[in-house]
Amino acid sequence: MKRGGAQYGRGRRTARGVVAVLPLLYALSGCTARTPGAERFPELEDHAGSEVVALRFVAPAPFSADSLAELIETEATHCDLLGLGFCLPFTDIGEETVRLDLNLVAQDVDRLALFYRRSGFLGTRVLPDVDVRGEDAVAVSFIILRGDSVLVDSLLIEGAEEVLDTAAIRRKLPLAEGDLFDTDEFLASADTLLAALHERGHANAEVLRNYAADTVSDRATVWLVAIPGPVVRVDSIIVRGGGRLGRTNALRQLAVREGALLRARDLSESQRNLFSLDLIQFATVTVAPDSLQQDTASASETVLVQISETPVYLVEAAAGYGTVDCMRAQTRWTSRSFMGGARRLVLSGSVSKLGIGQPLDLGLSNSMCRAYRDDEFGNTLDYRVAADLNQPYFLSPLNRLNGTLFAERQSEPSLYQRQAYGAEAALTRRLHLRDIIGFAAKAEYRRTLASEAVYCFALAVCQESELLALGEFHWRNAVSATYLRDRANSPIDPSRGYIARFALEYAPNFFGTKVDFARLTVEGSRYFPIGRDWVLATRLRIGDFLGTAHIVPDGDVDVGELLPPEERFYAGGATTVRGYGRNEMGTEEASGVYVAEQTRVNPEFGGIPKGFGPQGDIAFVPLGGTAVAIASAELRMPAPFLSDLLGLAFFVDAGALSTGSVIDIEFQDLRYTPGAGLRIRTPVGPARFDVAIRPHGPPTAPLLAPDPLDPDRLIQIDDNFARDESGLFRRLQFHLAVGQAF
Repeated sequence: MKRGGAQYGRGRRTARGVVAVLPLLYALSGCTARTPGAERFPELEDHAGSEVVALRFVAPAPFSADSLAELIETEATHCDLLGLGFCLPFTDIGEETVRLDLNLVAQDVDRLALFYRRSGFLGTRVLPDVDVRGEDAVAVSFIILRGDSVLVDSLLIEGAEEVLDTAAIRRKLPLAEGDLFDTDEFLASADTLLAALHERGHANAEVLRNYAADTVSDRATVWLVAIPGPVVRVDSIIVRGGGRLGRTNALRQLAVREGALLRARDLSESQRNLFSLDLIQFATVTVAPDSLQQDTASASETVLVQISETPVYLVEAAAGYGTVDCMRAQTRWTSRSFMGGARRLVLSGSVSKLGIGQPLDLGLSNSMCRAYRDDEFGNTLDYRVAADLNQPYFLSPLNRLNGTLFAERQSEPSLYQRQAYGAEAALTRRLHLRDIIGFAAKAEYRRTLASEAVYCFALAVCQESELLALGEFHWRNAVSATYLRDRANSPIDPSRGYIARFALEYAPNFFGTKVDFARLTVEGSRYFPIGRDWVLATRLRIGDFLGTAHIVPDGDVDVGELLPPEERFYAGGATTVRGYGRNEMGTEEASGVYVAEQTRVNPEFGGIPKGFGPQGDIAFVPLGGTAVAIASAELRMPAPFLSDLLGLAFFVDAGALSTGSVIDIEFQDLRYTPGAGLRIRTPVGPARFDVAIRPHGPPTAPLLAPDPLDPDRLIQIDDNFARDESGLFRRLQFHLAVGQAF
């Protein structure tokens, strides 16, 4: 019979922590002639100092060998040049030779045995062994003689009957009758009971843990004895520091209140609310020490809030290059306490297309800025200037109110250029640590200049007066609602969990909007760990205008009611369907037009339209759609070399566009593109190089080219043109980006 005594405090699942004193004990025994490891395992003494060329575990079930290798110190000779996990080929440079240390082996035997016993296999023993692999080389084995599994025969909860519903608590405990007696689950069960007492206001409660294990019958009896103590309330709150924030604003961020129950959950939430303020560099919300307590004899406690503030003003500037934006620069001035109270004001400005846009045209369009080569929107700078005011407390510390004033001009290559002046007000509420809901109202006075190819040939709008009318300034006012639920384990490179997003935007005519519509977008990503460092990532995105928008004019829809190009759905690019360039995916349902760089005249046809042909590059200008469906699956894994730095990915993207509703999309409408990629780990996320192939042929669409008599005017020279994609290389699409695709 094995019996454990009463225990206090919290447990932690690690065998290393429990046996942390073993190296010290071995060191104190170092004065003997033989090392402690040699004393325990004299049969291995002759191999001490030999090179360890392999490491294995015999009968490790139910645990994997990889999991056990993480628990021990003994390892085999391996490559580790500059910490990157590789050696220079054909040399020993980077190789880290490991010698057999019997002291480490003895510690590892204890670690492994303790790990199995804590997991419910109380009689487990571990034996080390070596296999000679050469004159000075051995393979080390750890033979696991696993003991019988010990099951929980009964679990008793005492002392909490008058405070808690013990039957309900029992259902929440990690350990239950009939389970394997896992010591960590036993400790976690005590923590669960203690947390339930704290939630009821018993801030000074304790839970005594005890168990009796019978290794003959392989049964264990577990006791959890609760000592609730009195209900504790907050009698006062002391705030130290936070001079700019002020006591009143600091108290607003707290979930604890004077006279309320003292609960650990409220203390944690209060601290989290303070940390959410840009002004706060460090903050703690705890029970004050005895020297600050107002009445140590009563069942009440004083809460101490300590705040350290960061500098109020921040100035940032940056410059860089993007494949679409070309050369770009931005600057930002931030006040973290505008007019006090941690209110944040941000004044920002950015400019892009430097080097190709007037008045800073340096002639880079044919070299560094190919996205805007021969593009009608490439000769003007894009910019954005904005003022953002953020109120961190609005009726609740969980709410934030944000107001924005802005002016901008933004372009999308070969599609449109948008110029807008406007304002936006947004309210966001944190429902959970990573559950956020938001509501916004936005008013814009804007105009959109679209490609003549889109207006004239895709929309049948060719009259100059109509084109000018479509490009006039108009109001675009809308309200929106968004929801984000984030359960992924990493914001930049998740390996498990999921992310779900929902967005609904409504721009009705009675708001003064020229074109009314309702747009719904739903997106979800799920991440599945597969083995060690392998991840299967999946994504589904659906968008629909719910029958409120039109792209092509007909008898019931006027030209002025057509959905502007910037509002439509597009597909193709580094984060959607990677077999296509940015926004370049077209389908038979939602295609576009081709535009040739120049026109070739064939004299034998007498100069009639059929005598024209394309010359130079041919660009595809997408029409866009009122519905989109995109699905992706990607398998991510370490590279076979430099695995700490490099990763590989194999993916399949599929997508479809429609000028109707998403329910009109059928399976045969999908355009799928498989591919592979290289990932380079960086502090801001993986740098990503992807290449994908298009199994489908190019879409068939009208071909346009400049009129030889009037180069500023486009003419249609082919009704059903398809770009030549014969040969493998022409079907490949390359992408370079930072961050995972989803």
